[in-house]
Amino acid sequence: MNNIFLASKHWLNPTTLRSNLIFIAIATLLSMGAGLLMQTGLLTSLAQTPLSQSYSPHNIIPIRLWMKLAVILTLVLPGLTLVICWRSLAARRLLVLYIGVIVVQILTETLFRQWQLPRGINYIIGFIYTSHRLWQLWCYQQYIRSHQDLVKFRQNMLMATFSIDLIFWTVNWLFLLIALVTG
Repeated sequence: MNNIFLASKHWLNPTTLRSNLIFIAIATLLSMGAGLLMQTGLLTSLAQTPLSQSYSPHNIIPIRLWMKLAVILTLVLPGLTLVICWRSLAARRLLVLYIGVIVVQILTETLFRQWQLPRGINYIIGFIYTSHRLWQLWCYQQYIRSHQDLVKFRQNMLMATFSIDLIFWTVNWLFLLIALVTG
């Protein structure tokens, strides 16, 4: 592997549990900091922007449809790919890490909502996690391309799943970026 970020001991390598746990810790601290700034009024623009008034995918696609699409593409599809590729340790590791970070994001957003922080915190949490997810998916594709020991069918299945999710999360990230900038 020529890519230094995919070297197994590099701390930015999203194919390892350690680097994903480091990311989750940093994302949690950043989200808590943003939540505190919102509660104190130092970060107000997002706190006052209802989801329906900002520029988001929900203005183009109804929120229920967007959420169903998110569940299908980012949880169901990788879940099915995990079942199909279960015998491959490398595929299993990548898919479990990918799904695991999504689940942590959902839990984080749920907890922050229960703490009654302003709704805008979800934009920040979403932006942080989606930025990591794009990096994660790009690195996973590089990893899959460089590991010829994967059965061709599994390699193709993983590439298709990660490519579809990369497109979905790129669109989502762009909408979150616009919401954060114009919020």
